[in-house]
Amino acid sequence: MKKLLFLFTVDFPFGKSEASFLPSELKYVAPLFDKVHLFPFILPQEQLKQALPKNVETEAVFSRLECKRPKLTLRLVFQINRVLISEFLHCNNKIGFIKSIRAHISQLLNYSFYANALADYLYSQNINLKHCVFYTYWFDEWSSIIAWLKCYVPGYKNLQLVSRAHGFDLYHYRHQAGYIFPRQLQINAVNKLVLISKNGNNYMTRHFPKQVKKMALSRLAIEKPVDKDNVNTISDRPIYTIVSCSEMVAVKRLHLIVDILNLIDLDIRWIHFGEGKLMSSLRTQCDSLPKNIQVEFKGYVENADLLQFYQHNQVDFLINVSESEGIPVSMMEAISYGIPIVATDVGGVSEIVSTDMGILLDKEFSAEKAASQIKHFLLNKNQNLEKNLMKYWQEHYSAEKNYSQFANILVECVND
Repeated sequence: MKKLLFLFTVDFPFGKSEASFLPSELKYVAPLFDKVHLFPFILPQEQLKQALPKNVETEAVFSRLECKRPKLTLRLVFQINRVLISEFLHCNNKIGFIKSIRAHISQLLNYSFYANALADYLYSQNINLKHCVFYTYWFDEWSSIIAWLKCYVPGYKNLQLVSRAHGFDLYHYRHQAGYIFPRQLQINAVNKLVLISKNGNNYMTRHFPKQVKKMALSRLAIEKPVDKDNVNTISDRPIYTIVSCSEMVAVKRLHLIVDILNLIDLDIRWIHFGEGKLMSSLRTQCDSLPKNIQVEFKGYVENADLLQFYQHNQVDFLINVSESEGIPVSMMEAISYGIPIVATDVGGVSEIVSTDMGILLDKEFSAEKAASQIKHFLLNKNQNLEKNLMKYWQEHYSAEKNYSQFANILVECVND
């Protein structure tokens, strides 16, 4: 019997959101299925179209759908009320929930619309649910839509749903309201919730102890890197190179990197890979940096180009001072090339950054202390550090190991 995988993404394979993650994962997942149907929710204006395995077919129908309000029936009103009551009872910010009730109703109407559109599509394709699994790469809108499909559209209650949960789609505190809506609908519908870090797994088991059997730990990973060029690794080079790699958004707190660099009297070149709405303000802030600090904003670069940079250049460390994280793939990429990490102790970061292989900063660190730690680190680097980091990557974040394990989780769900 043919095994089918329905994979739901933000914009992959056309956009940037998952371009650094999913190609590697699909390399191991796709061969275990006869066919993979890929559903991006958004079609970006600038389409990058990733290369895909031969058995992966992109279904862009939902990206072109204009969301319309479904006709309000007594049945739909009952379903919406049922979800709202369940979410309200489990919400830790009931006043905020009441104030947002109209927005939540609008969300549920949208989920109902897309769920029914998906049902129509599956019916038109004559899909047998017994031989397929639905996989949402994020525990967010797609999970809500498919949860609605499973709970409220006739004929889909036995649908098998697997969701990954990372950071923003996992931690309630990362949302202004202090909760994620509709989390109860999602968690009740999912058959397997896959967490990318121990921290995330512990967080969910703490908040949903009755759902522990649904949860599994399966880390993200990257492919074996190309061997590095022979570059100068000694500590008395005339200039040190540090990199950061992220969107230029508030949660990444890139302005704090500028505060730290202002206090270091070594010659440093800071290179940032990534773009975002805060680029202009960050450029302005960098104008105040002393002459010993050079800054380069590379903007968005293809993942392959970033890895080539690591291959051909000596990088002294990758810095990440985010307010919140899961476990960034950028850190996995760095340690695979023997590049140490300086990062804040948030989310699952402590699982990849240890004090003997980098610097783990307090979430609310002082720039003075961080600058002192970084200077000491640069001037006293362990000669075996690069080998130790690459070994740690091999043991914990190898794509062959981690994604093969995850692929088996998906296949097991098909057979449930």
